[in-house]
Parts: sequence; C-alpha cells; structure tokens
Amino acid sequence: MRATSSNLPPYVTTIAQTLATRMGDATPSSASAVWTTRQAAVQTAMASQVDSNPPVYFVAIHGQFVDRYARIPPGQPFPTGTMIMFTIDTQTHTILDFGISEQAFDLSSLGTMIPLPRQWRSIGPVAMGQTGANTPQKLMD
Repeated sequence: MRATSSNLPPYVTTIAQTLATRMGDATPSSASAVWTTRQAAVQTAMASQVDSNPPVYFVAIHGQFVDRYARIPPGQPFPTGTMIMFTIDTQTHTILDFGISEQAFDLSSLGTMIPLPRQWRSIGPVAMGQTGANTPQKLMD
C-alpha cells in the first residue's frame, strides 16, 4: 500500500521521534517518509547493497545529530551529521538500516516523501522506556 499523509502508520512517526531524540535533536527542522523497498532505499541513500528486499518505510530527518551509540575506536569522535536516514521494516516495525550524514541526497527516485506530523517536532523529547518494540534499545539492535 502506498502511504499518504492520511494513512502513514503511527509507528513510523513514533520511531522517527524516538530516534531523532536519541541522536540529540528532539525538534528537527524536517522529517519525511516514503514507502519503498529496502534495496531501493539503501542503493539511493546509502550507495550500498543489502541481502533482502522487503517493503520498508524510508525515513529522512534533517537536524543536528550526534550518534553516541556508534561503535567507534577508542578516542575517536562520534559520527555527526545534519541528516539521519533509516529503513523501517513494514512487518516487524524494526529499523533495518541506518545512516548519518552531512550530505543531503536526492530521494525523488523513491517516490513522494510524506512530511511527518509537525507537532512531534515542537513538543520536545519523548519519554523513552526500557522495554517494548520501539524503545531506544530495540531501535538500533
């Protein structure tokens, strides 16, 4: 099913809000999503290949981010960027792929990007519990 602003599943916004907050920007300047396939999203936005091709929501969020959860060598700085991008499996509602970048990408080949509701970007951080499918621990595992 192609997503529109009126039928975008709530879990997409919830995961986007949680991840943006986790990456240090609870009020990003923009956030949008598009229904596509995993392979198309990863090839377009991350210039890579993946081993499966399920339907996903590809989410792009613009703001000021620091990935303090990245695995980096001791003494190296955490990755930073003005854009985070990720795919969400439409069946399991889990993040399959993630990227952080200073570069914006032309995502028009994926379809029409649907703006996520603005109200979550103006209310500040969400509460992030310790259990459940969309908690920070589960988002990046």
